[in-house]
Amino acid sequence: MIGMDESRVEYFLQKSIKALQLDYLDLYLIHQPVGLKYVDDDTMFPREGNELALDMKTDHTKIWKAMEGQVEAGRAKSIGLSNFTVSQIERIVGTAKVMPANLQVETHVYLQQNELRETCRKYGITFCAYAPFGSPARADMYQRLGR
Repeated sequence: MIGMDESRVEYFLQKSIKALQLDYLDLYLIHQPVGLKYVDDDTMFPREGNELALDMKTDHTKIWKAMEGQVEAGRAKSIGLSNFTVSQIERIVGTAKVMPANLQVETHVYLQQNELRETCRKYGITFCAYAPFGSPARADMYQRLGR
């Protein structure tokens, strides 16, 4: 999330490879469509007052191009997305030389993500669930947001 800028993709990928004591990663994901402002490597959730410091200049296509560079360099065998919407996936697919291999999103019986699944099927993108048994804390969050 703090590496959500094309200039930091290689740095953070190599940092992950080193920490995992590997030569390459099988799959490297863009974790979410909006990055956080970069402070330093150790500040995972920078804040501005009580709010997360979002980086509203996050450019998916530039980040994706940098991710493709990691595939070309052999540091990642495949690349993918996490928590992206249909329109965000379409934007990536529209400019990609290397197609997204995977989309990871929250999905379960109460959040089936039918449109996302169909979009992934259309482009041959595997669909991976997190929280497949549900997210009990999600109900409290939605209630606080008035949904």
